Amino acid sequence: MGDGSRGVCHAHRPRGGLLQKKPSLESFSRLQGAGSITSAITTTSQLPAELFQAFTETHYIVHHEPPFTMNIGVFCPDLEKLMAERKALCAAFITAWNPFAQQLSDTENEARQHTLKASLSQSGLAFIDGIGQHPGNNWPGEPSVLILDMGREAAKALAGQYEQLAFVWADQTAVPALMQPD
Repeated sequence: MGDGSRGVCHAHRPRGGLLQKKPSLESFSRLQGAGSITSAITTTSQLPAELFQAFTETHYIVHHEPPFTMNIGVFCPDLEKLMAERKALCAAFITAWNPFAQQLSDTENEARQHTLKASLSQSGLAFIDGIGQHPGNNWPGEPSVLILDMGREAAKALAGQYEQLAFVWADQTAVPALMQPD
């Protein structure tokens, strides 16, 4: 990501608060006032079912003041507020830990995360530390970053560079979506 490119956010807003008819892995829509995942989620994901389920159940915690948690497919008012305050059109939540879901040592993971954060700083991208933590399984939480104004394609490239199977991305609707790098 050393090219300084932020990518395009591809923000979309449902007209009049209406739901999209067929939300996909890349395009969850907020239930009007309910703040929950739609029951008609479809996916063309190549992820094994157990990984897809674990990633969608994970709590993506942003260490902002005050901290807040993002959940896949659920409107996040704190994310919406943060993006409005920072005038960001979108955000990506990415880690460098455990490439391809293969557990590395803490030392290796910490070095990878340090490289990610140094690259973001060098590129001038604003980010906030966080952690992805599943509420019930024994997989350790993975330190991550919420990168403000990182477009979807740039986030796909960055997640791919750090050998991640998936990442979280949200546009101005503040509904985090699980996505895969190309």
